[in-house]
Amino acid sequence: MKELDLNNNALSGTISTKIGMLESLRFLQLDSNEFDGTIPTELGELNELVFAAFTDLNLNGMMPSQVCSNRGNPTDPSDGNLAVLVADCDRVLCECCSDCEL
Repeated sequence: MKELDLNNNALSGTISTKIGMLESLRFLQLDSNEFDGTIPTELGELNELVFAAFTDLNLNGMMPSQVCSNRGNPTDPSDGNLAVLVADCDRVLCECCSDCEL
């Protein structure tokens, strides 16, 4: 699976740590759901991930350093680096996000 767009589906609960098993994932959009808890560190295992969005959710805590370490060169998504990382920075502290929603 290369794309997972679950935007605006009224999903709730925590984001499963098993998401780290989607090794080919390049696009992840979880916006506008009822997810709570924290962003799993296992997202840092997705070395092909280029885009990830976590806005309009009930998440809290910090963006895991494992995810931030994948930011690499944000101007060149062709090498599999996480070029776009968006979060609600008033709820999730994210020093590495390319964009923060407030």
